[in-house]
Amino acid sequence: MVWGTYATFSDVPLFAKLIVVLAVGVLLVAIITCYQLLNLYEKGVIFSARNVQLLGRIGYLAFGYGLLTAWGPVLISAWHAWVGESGSSLNTVLWSIPWTTIPVFLSSPWILGGLFIVVISRIMDEGRKIQEEQELTV
Repeated sequence: MVWGTYATFSDVPLFAKLIVVLAVGVLLVAIITCYQLLNLYEKGVIFSARNVQLLGRIGYLAFGYGLLTAWGPVLISAWHAWVGESGSSLNTVLWSIPWTTIPVFLSSPWILGGLFIVVISRIMDEGRKIQEEQELTV
């Protein structure tokens, strides 16, 4: 995810460090959310509002991580062009952002998987609502 190689950790730009820290934070929150979801499954709770909420959160976190991995190198390249450390101008980098990231969006398993999990959570939520409605029907 980090653009270029650096001799020491202090040589890495702060912007690149922030992107990496944000990606690690998203992954840690996703792991904690998966643990909470698996605890509910262990207790036998399958169709509940909390399960749907946790599954949707996992989907959004996966989608967010996919966006970070897709946009991270592009943003770092733009940062280097803006600061003047790159041979290209900022306008060239900004103009190439849509064309370089569209194939990444379409081929990223994190983005596609995250969207798929969000859709599954919405389907589960509708199923849960129908089940609750059926339980109330006499």
